[in-house]
Amino acid sequence: MKKLLLDNCIFAIDDGDCVSLNGAEYFHYSPGGYDPDTHVMSDVECRAKCGSFFLPYAGILRQKLCLCAKDDKVEKVPIAPIEECGTNPDLLVFYRSNIIISVTGLSVKPSDDVVQTGTDVVFSMSHDTGDDVEFTIDYGDGSSGTFNDVHDVLAHKYYVPGKYWVQVSAKPVGAPEVS
Repeated sequence: MKKLLLDNCIFAIDDGDCVSLNGAEYFHYSPGGYDPDTHVMSDVECRAKCGSFFLPYAGILRQKLCLCAKDDKVEKVPIAPIEECGTNPDLLVFYRSNIIISVTGLSVKPSDDVVQTGTDVVFSMSHDTGDDVEFTIDYGDGSSGTFNDVHDVLAHKYYVPGKYWVQVSAKPVGAPEVS
């Protein structure tokens, strides 16, 4: 991306660029969910937090505070000189956040309701919404798996007769863990 230099201010902001607090006036939102007194905020975490609220811009202040913005005017704020970026605590580090679309309509279906022990059971997954989804399956017998493609063939063998409660969870890739 080409940057424009005008009176010692650079325009055309990229991820990792620093903006002064007067240029950060568009960062009105804080996603919460962390203690800034004890937590060092990473760009990956802040991008995910802002994206989960559908806010397209993320900024980190003093490596502690995650702030989010929705106004595209933030793309035109002056950028601080690169040599000040790591040394001035009053600069906000800019990132584009990862907009996260919720996963809805998740379902799992076995190839058969009753199977012989030692025989493959193939599980089919489906979901209504969500892109780049990470799935976790708990087969109910102490084993589990993680996969990223709903079209993956998930074959599992049960070696002990019984009824098993199979559970599937899904989250968008990059979304923070929900506890």
